[in-house]
Order: sequence, then structure tokens, then C-alpha cells
Amino acid sequence: MIFDIQHFCTYDGPGIRTVVFFKGCPLRCVWCCNPESQKATPELMFDGEKCIRCFKCICPKGALKHTDEVLLDRDICNVCGECQELCPTNALRVVGRLLSVDEVMKEVLEERVFYSENGGVTFSGGEPFMQSEFLLELSKLSKLEKLSVVVETSGYAKWEKIEKTLQYVDLIFFDIKSCDSERHFVLTGVRNELILENLKKIATECETVVRVPVVEGYNFKDESDVFKLAEICRNADVEKIDLLRYHRLGEKKYRMLGRKYDLEVGDTRFIHYMKKILEEEGFKVMIGGTNY
Repeated sequence: MIFDIQHFCTYDGPGIRTVVFFKGCPLRCVWCCNPESQKATPELMFDGEKCIRCFKCICPKGALKHTDEVLLDRDICNVCGECQELCPTNALRVVGRLLSVDEVMKEVLEERVFYSENGGVTFSGGEPFMQSEFLLELSKLSKLEKLSVVVETSGYAKWEKIEKTLQYVDLIFFDIKSCDSERHFVLTGVRNELILENLKKIATECETVVRVPVVEGYNFKDESDVFKLAEICRNADVEKIDLLRYHRLGEKKYRMLGRKYDLEVGDTRFIHYMKKILEEEGFKVMIGGTNY
């Protein structure tokens, strides 16, 4: 179950890359910028800004109602996709499609001329290890094609689902959402003990960069949180940390999925203070980049 494949990406690993986004995630981060990645099944997104009120969309189940505007009843919608076919402006769009390993690899290999020596494919999400067998086969084939393989993970998965894939992976981007387990639960819906345990194991077997979304006042509140992050990375022998700026670019997607986005974040300058502390602690730190 894939929700997007993006080409010519330069922020998801070395070189030019194709990024394959797996659908389905065990976390529910309150700042998630890709809410369409969370559910492991297809979803219908409706963009009211693109809708021209032509009312050509017809739903056999009655999920679409036409008044002065198009109203979508998601309790009735079974995501059949018929309305998407009728919409002339792509205001209605099903996100999430079942693809075979061969179908994904075909898209990845179409761009191989641009990968050069260090480019390749990045498997992101959602959470790729939720579809661990699919990820394993894609990683194997990518290495057979001599492509660089990067996986981005929340680390929230059973070790047996992770371990067998690592031999085919060149780099792991490992997300740390919060260093405090209770806060992690409040902000993501899960605790972080399993995540931190997997970080130590992964870092011993594969090059690992820790990625940290910095949402000031939520997952990072003061310098004590930064020193805790340094301790976690040091104990896992991780040297590189990528700090990710908070942004609201995914806010519109919540409306398109019929959900609310309630997060309010003020000052975002704390990320530079974090970088300074972490560099003084001996880490290589980038803000939103991968070139160290």
C-alpha cells in the first residue's frame, strides 16, 4: 500500500533519489505533515479549493451530496474511486494504491540514469516496517540493481521485522519524536522505550542519522530535553543529527481528509539553540539537510 512516489528528491539521502512513501503508521504525531500516511487503507481526499461546483461527481452509495457545494459523507464512502474518475479538476482524489514489487521497481528504475554513484531509492512513510516483507523484497531488488537504499523509520516495530532488512540498507534515517516517554505517548500515541531500544540495535548494524522534528513547546521545551537527546544519541553511538523545522504545510491535507488540525506553535528559533548545544556536545548537526 503506497500513497506516493516522488522523483528527483535531494533531501532524503545522498544524491538524487526516488522516494517511495508507504501508507500506514503506528504513530499519530500531532504535528504530522502527511496525515494521509497514517491509515493503512486508501482514503478519499477532497480539495474544496479545486472544486468548480460542476456537480458531475456521482456516488452510487450516496456519499456525495450536491447543494450549493459538494458535501462528502465519509461514513458512507467506501473509497471506490468512481467520483475521482468523474471529477474534471482532480478535487476528489483517492490516496493509497496497492502496487506489486515489480510495479514499484519499474518506477524507481526509470530514473536510474540520474542517480549517479550515490543516488538511489528512499523508502519512507508512514512506517515502512509496517509492511516489512514488502520492504525487504524492494530493498533486495534495489541492491541487486546496485542502488543506494535509504529507509526512514520511526523505529516503532518488532525487531524481527527490522533486522532482516538491514543487510540491504545503506543508511537509516531514524526519527526521534520526544526523549520523554510520557510526553512521547501524549504527542504520538505510543511510548518510546521500544523505539530507543531499536535505535541502539540499528546503529550497530547500519549507518544511522537521527532525525528530530523540533516542535518548540511540545516535544522540546528547554535545554534539558536537548541534553537528553544528546545522551540518547551518544549511548547509541550515533554521530549525526538532522533537526527538522516545524511547518504547517500539511494543514490543508487535514481539511481534505475531513480532519481538524489544532496545533499552534509560536517561536521556532529554538532549533538554532539546539544545534549549538548538540555541536558543543560533539555531534554533527544539520538543520533540514543530509550533507555533513
